[in-house]
Amino acid sequence: MYPGKLAGAWRRELDELVASDAVNRLWAKDETLWQSVGGKRRLVGKNLAWLDLPERVSTYMARAGELAGVAQAEGLQDVVVIGMGGPNLAAETLLNTDYKFNQYGKADSSGQNPPSG
Repeated sequence: MYPGKLAGAWRRELDELVASDAVNRLWAKDETLWQSVGGKRRLVGKNLAWLDLPERVSTYMARAGELAGVAQAEGLQDVVVIGMGGPNLAAETLLNTDYKFNQYGKADSSGQNPPSG
C-alpha cells in the first residue's frame, strides 16, 4: 500500500488502530469502535454477524446442497444468486445490472434477449 501524500495521516490512523487493539475489538463485536451519531450509538452489533460466518458456513452449505438436489430433481436449470449486504440491497443490485430477462425468464446481458431453449 502506497499512501502517497496521505502517508502521515495514514500512519497516524494505523498507529491508533494498533494502539486501540481494533482488530481484537472488532472480532469481539465491540460497538464502541464506531462513533455515536446524534448522541446514540449506531446499531452496529446486528451488522457484525458476518464475523461468525466461518463457524456457521458448513450448515448453510449443507442446506444449499440439499436444495440444489431438490431443484435439480424438479427440473430447475438456472439460478441467480445475488449477495449484497441485505435483501433490499440485493434487489437494488439486480435492478442496476445490465441483465435483462427474456420471455423465458433467463438472464441475458447482450441486450437482445434471444430466445433460449
